Amino acid sequence: ETYYRSLEINADDWELCYNLGVALGDQQRFKEEAVMYRKALAINPKHAKAWGNLGIALASTGSIEDAVEPFTKACELEPTNGQAWHNLAETLAMLKRGDEADAAKARA
Repeated sequence: ETYYRSLEINADDWELCYNLGVALGDQQRFKEEAVMYRKALAINPKHAKAWGNLGIALASTGSIEDAVEPFTKACELEPTNGQAWHNLAETLAMLKRGDEADAAKARA
């Protein structure tokens, strides 16, 4: 509730949106979590962790195909982030995109 009240005052605070996304994810409210990460990214599209967390939230709702783009963005923004590459590789493997999954796994 505190986050939501703060958002009423600071609607353009990307960190607040991001932190609310994290809190919602901790509560397994993945659809709401994804909404908050999208809002944070609309304000600050260069936040790699938010892209990665958006991918996790989408995958957690069963939207595996939709998770590819956020994971890809996280990898582009932080090319040395092994966890981002791992998440992308796992997602691509679930989608039976073996060659792409292997390439991502090699970067993890």
